Amino acid sequence: MDRRIFSLSLFLGILLAFAPALFAGDIDGKWTGDVQTPDGNSISLTMNFKSDGGSVTGTITGPTGDVAITEGKIDGDTLTFKLDVDANGTPLSFKCTGKLKSDELAMKMDGGADLNLEFTAKRAAAAQ
Repeated sequence: MDRRIFSLSLFLGILLAFAPALFAGDIDGKWTGDVQTPDGNSISLTMNFKSDGGSVTGTITGPTGDVAITEGKIDGDTLTFKLDVDANGTPLSFKCTGKLKSDELAMKMDGGADLNLEFTAKRAAAAQ
């Protein structure tokens, strides 16, 4: 009896160690969305993500080209990462949070002061 309890405890311990990877949302692939800037303009963004366990890498493509995300993580349905952008010689840093729901990603980009942006990105259809 003690051996079965030990085996069950060991199994549960291993399962819990890998739980973040097992329950991470499916963020991999291409996502597109339009964000409204404080001056009323709309910017189209394309986001490409690749997860490995709880870590996420990728790029966001906009008017200034490709920008690599840093410190990317996925925990359940929550995506977080940082984004450093050069906006015509002005460095901007954003803390980004996304909530994944099926094929939609509700994004918040906190750049401080007036640069708090929200938009919804949709998963791009797979190339055929």
